[in-house]
Amino acid sequence: MKVAFRTDASAVIGTGHVMRCLALAQELSSRGVRIEFVSSELPAQLSSLITDAGYALAGNVPTCDWLVVDHYALGAEWEREQRERAAKIMAIDDLAGRAHDCDLLLDQNVLAADNPYRGSVPAGTRVCLGPRYALLRRAFAAERRRAPARTGALRRVFVCFGGSDPRNHTSAALDALRPRAAQLEAVEVVIGAASPHAENVAARCRSLPNAILHHGTDEMPAMLARADLAIGAGGTMTWERACMGVPTIAFGVAENQIPVLEGLLRAEYAWGDSSMPEPDVERIASWIDRALHSAPQMRGMAARAAELVDGQGARRIAEALLSEPIRFRLATLQDAADILRWRNDPRVRSGSHDSREIDSQAHLAWMQRVLADPSRILLVAQSGGQPVGVVRFDLRDTTATISAYRTPDASDASRGLIRAATAWLRRHRPDIREVRAEILADNAASLAAFRKAGYTGAKGVLRYDMTKGE
Repeated sequence: MKVAFRTDASAVIGTGHVMRCLALAQELSSRGVRIEFVSSELPAQLSSLITDAGYALAGNVPTCDWLVVDHYALGAEWEREQRERAAKIMAIDDLAGRAHDCDLLLDQNVLAADNPYRGSVPAGTRVCLGPRYALLRRAFAAERRRAPARTGALRRVFVCFGGSDPRNHTSAALDALRPRAAQLEAVEVVIGAASPHAENVAARCRSLPNAILHHGTDEMPAMLARADLAIGAGGTMTWERACMGVPTIAFGVAENQIPVLEGLLRAEYAWGDSSMPEPDVERIASWIDRALHSAPQMRGMAARAAELVDGQGARRIAEALLSEPIRFRLATLQDAADILRWRNDPRVRSGSHDSREIDSQAHLAWMQRVLADPSRILLVAQSGGQPVGVVRFDLRDTTATISAYRTPDASDASRGLIRAATAWLRRHRPDIREVRAEILADNAASLAAFRKAGYTGAKGVLRYDMTKGE
């Protein structure tokens, strides 16, 4: 398979688009996918970052299996023109509600329960919303497992306002830290390799005896893991900091960062100001002073942030790109014989609450009752034209109880059946707010499948909150 990424970066655009595309490219290439980047505007250091990773860099979209588009200036019209070259298209966006002609859409910044792209993408588009899909390099998930528990005490501070930082918020943060430097063990500062304010930032770091300056680095996960406080901008780094569970003071330095930061600050996943287009030393200093005297709040903030992002977003999106989609159709009486055969297979019965073999007459009567009952939905799942599973939803008010099993001879294409069925219910029954799954305590495979699909709870009964993004 070949996947092409269309993205740009500059001092104005920032580097976040390229960095999250590289995170997804890393996940895909580890699975044998050929990767090519397409760009019209890249700083030299980012071009080198792409080519040094072993990826081709071109100026035109090649023929490919998937085209991944991460660009604010390119939308539905441009994507439609690429259909001759790309078998399928994925759009990455942060500007909620923008129109796209794509097969899969990712907006990792959506925190609300509602889908802001409803009506803005084709009906069959899979929409992946929220920080659980945040595209981070594998190193973040690995370092997260080693990160120490946060105590709330602030000895080490991490400062980074992204790869470009055109207004030099970094220097403003260092000015705010200077009178408080004696209380700190270390201040680690990261700027882009081609930062327009590199010398200005370097001079300020030299005036701080405990400051360490990094010109671009692959060690961001480790730095965040050892930091007690991070100070920076919104954008992609929002989710890197959250994944590492580091208390954060964040500032919206670009207009597109404001809506996401407003939600994060309101729920106290971070502190700061959602809009600070121009550096404000006094305002940054006031937030630092608050953090220095708020250890319990810092611990709580770190725990809340870590729950938002687990570092597995790139893996989830890679699986979505590589898997044959699971589609559902309503079962009919013509399916009765097949469903009976699947249900009576010993491998299916072993995971059922009622493991007895069912006779054909009882099964036909059951099928007739289910199909005639408006409070029950019986689905046959298919992938690549072959049946891979059976799903039943029993509805009561705003709650649905799910029952599902893979067909005995289903291929790996059936993996993801629970997640796909839950997404189907979300699209077809938006009134349902919660899905329950009743699982045998010793059915480890089913428990794992439901947990992987986002269901939570104790053994026996797991629940999925439908008010959250997919």
